[in-house]
Amino acid sequence: METLERLQAVHAHVRLLHTHHIASAHAPTDRFLAQFLLLLGESGKSSAEMERLCDVLVDSVPKMKASTLFDDMAQTNASVSDNQPRSNSPRIQFAAEDKLKVENVTPRGGLCNRSGHLDTNSQDLRTSEVVSEHTLPTQRHISGGGALNCMVSFKSMERARSTVEDFCRSYFMFHDMDVRNPTHVFRHLPLLVFVESYVYQLDEQNEEQLYLSPIIGGSKSSHEVSSKVADGLGKDPFAGLRAILHEQDLLTKRIEDELIDGVQYWRLEQSLCTALATGEEVKVEDVKQALCLKSFDYRVLNLLLYGLRKEPVNEAHYEFLSISELLVEIADDLYDYEVIITSIRKM
Repeated sequence: METLERLQAVHAHVRLLHTHHIASAHAPTDRFLAQFLLLLGESGKSSAEMERLCDVLVDSVPKMKASTLFDDMAQTNASVSDNQPRSNSPRIQFAAEDKLKVENVTPRGGLCNRSGHLDTNSQDLRTSEVVSEHTLPTQRHISGGGALNCMVSFKSMERARSTVEDFCRSYFMFHDMDVRNPTHVFRHLPLLVFVESYVYQLDEQNEEQLYLSPIIGGSKSSHEVSSKVADGLGKDPFAGLRAILHEQDLLTKRIEDELIDGVQYWRLEQSLCTALATGEEVKVEDVKQALCLKSFDYRVLNLLLYGLRKEPVNEAHYEFLSISELLVEIADDLYDYEVIITSIRKM
């Protein structure tokens, strides 16, 4: 995510140019000036040092223009460009109206466990308890107070820790928050940790039901298995979470849709795993859909952060991050594939 942090810094310096009435009407020129200011600030820590570096530049530019330096640089850049393969990475631009644009993205398919990298720890997953009046067999209602009470296990909180940390490091910058500022981190941490732990708890139960299912290795189809296992999560697995968010006036239609996508992801996960275990055909469309749905929890946390800060959703940022999430999932899958192949070769 260092590239994203760099983009945010450039964006901030573009705004600085506008504040001091230095910006031009030409967006590429403003981006160049912003990148120059960023480099200047990194090289000179004080205003006096920055002024000295500017004097060096003022003295050097006429000499550069009088020589063939720029022609030599152009030839070198062209040679390097010709020898480099084309990249499918997203091209990110800041338009003149100061909005983020993402272009030239080619997504690819893949599927891996939702924790990112392979879990090499072989210890058994245990069903965690969620306290609610609906859903899972392990859920129950705590009377008194009128509010719906939910519990998440310590195990699920442990698993959620790395995801919440990654979310803070990768997404705070899009909310004008600094992950290095304890006040920013702890202000909304309880809800972020609770939501991600709730998701991981359901994920653990989903995986456990598949591991314990007698259907695996039997004759029933992957569709039947996915329906049975998903039904085991309850008619509304997120009922408790939805009630909490509703009480906090944070439940929106978009968050509802993402939670529905989460249930659909678990159904697809069960179907695909069962198909692999029983030798059935794996549909590429299902793999692609699962890959796109897999980061639903990041999108829920992102939407919650907008709600907590009483800010409207920045659609340009949201679209960019959705693409970024897909690319991260693909990268994780490639990493996992390498680990699997390496493990097989050592056998």
